[in-house]
Amino acid sequence: MVGESREDLPQVRLRVNTRKVYASSLNRHVVGTKDNPSSLANLTVREVKVVGIERWLRGIGKASGPDAMKTARSVLSSRWL
Repeated sequence: MVGESREDLPQVRLRVNTRKVYASSLNRHVVGTKDNPSSLANLTVREVKVVGIERWLRGIGKASGPDAMKTARSVLSSRWL
């Protein structure tokens, strides 16, 4: 919610392997690399639109498959970040 700090959010308990999978997806698809940043990497929250997220997810699905797309969606919507 607006005005919440990270410390105010409930702690999410994820298994170690789940955290590793999420971190990998975050680094590969959400953030990208220095040489190849994700299309989301430099957007502000105000610039992010649903249609853009859906297009971004479809791109991941085409490039890496439906499982990668589902994981990226989970990472993007999770509160563990």
